[in-house]
Formats: sequence, C-alpha cells, structure tokens
Amino acid sequence: MTAPISEGVHGTPELNGVSLNDFSTASNVKRTDYLSWDEYFMSLAFLSAMRSKDPITQVGVCIINSEKKIVAVGYNGMPVGLSDDEMPWTKGLDDPLQNKHLYVCHAELNAVLNKNSADVKNCTLYSTLFPCNECAKVIIQCGIKEVVYFSDAKINKPQYNAAKIMFAKAGVKTTSVYHMAPSSMSSVTCSIRKRLSALILSLSPFNKTGRTVAIYLS
Repeated sequence: MTAPISEGVHGTPELNGVSLNDFSTASNVKRTDYLSWDEYFMSLAFLSAMRSKDPITQVGVCIINSEKKIVAVGYNGMPVGLSDDEMPWTKGLDDPLQNKHLYVCHAELNAVLNKNSADVKNCTLYSTLFPCNECAKVIIQCGIKEVVYFSDAKINKPQYNAAKIMFAKAGVKTTSVYHMAPSSMSSVTCSIRKRLSALILSLSPFNKTGRTVAIYLS
C-alpha cells in the first residue's frame, strides 16, 4: 500500500519523511539529447525501410494516432506468399512483366493494411519518401490527416505531383522534416544517421556477421 503524502515541518510535501522538493536538485537533471517525437517516428520509418528487400529503393512508414501511439509500420515489398527470391526487383526492362512495379506493395499500403487499430482516421503518417499518387489515394481514403516526409527526391515525376495535388485538395497536410528542423535538411539527416548508427553499434554484440553496418539516408 502506498504511503500517503504528508506536510513536512516547513510546509513542504513529504513521502515517508522525505521532502518531495529534494528531487529538484542540480544533480537530478534529465538528459537533453533524447529523440524528439518527430525524430523518433521518422527513425522508426527508416528502421522499417531496412527490412525492404528492394535493392534499389527502400521506403519505410510509421503511422501514429493523436496520442502519439504507433498504430502501424510498413515497408515496400512483395505481397504475402510471393517469394522474394523469385519475383523481379528490376525496372526499365522491355517486358513489363519483368519489372518490379507491377508486383511490389508500397510501404504506405502495407502499413495501412497491417494496422493494429480499427482505423487510421486522423492519424499522422511518417514516410522516408513522399508518397506516390496510388498511395495518396489510400492515405486520403483512410482519413489520415497529415503526412510527414523525409525526401521528395521524386516530386517532379507526374505520379508524385498528382499526389501533391490530391493532398492539397483533400486537406491532407504535408510536412517536410526540413520545415521541422532548426537549421537545415542536412542537420536532420545527420541527426537521424548518428542516432541510428549509435543504435546499431550498441547492438553490435548481436551482429554475428562481422560486417560493418552502414546506413544510407539519401
């Protein structure tokens, strides 16, 4: 049974005779280099992307609700039941059936389909790459209210421009991590790379391959 909080000699609150004000000392200071919420969720998106088997483009997504609870993660990959070793991972070939684009499920779709909640309405989606037009349709139809993205390197392609138009007309807010950063995009890149690198190094005893792990966020 928890002891009641009482009033001390000098009118300060006490618990078991110890002043609760004693916790507010110079030595009792929290660390200041912890992840911000945006860094945390975007880092999880990047971590999810590392699960992708795509040798060309790895995309990761993290969806959170209004209480900052994670309701879904996802990455681009082949549909369930299709062998990653047998399906094509190339693009630009003359035979359309030999190109990955006809088969791969995008990270946004995988995240929505594998959510652990009834829906993702009014949620925020963190993505390592600005969504394409097909994923934008899914995002809008699901009621996601905001998309936070890391890279828009493909924004000049028609499918990404179409996504941008649809988001604007549907009232889905799009936020670049550049606009959340105190200085520049490079500072965010550096921050996430350093933090993820530190995480992997901390897990190095479990890495039995002996290989050096590199993280590429470009």
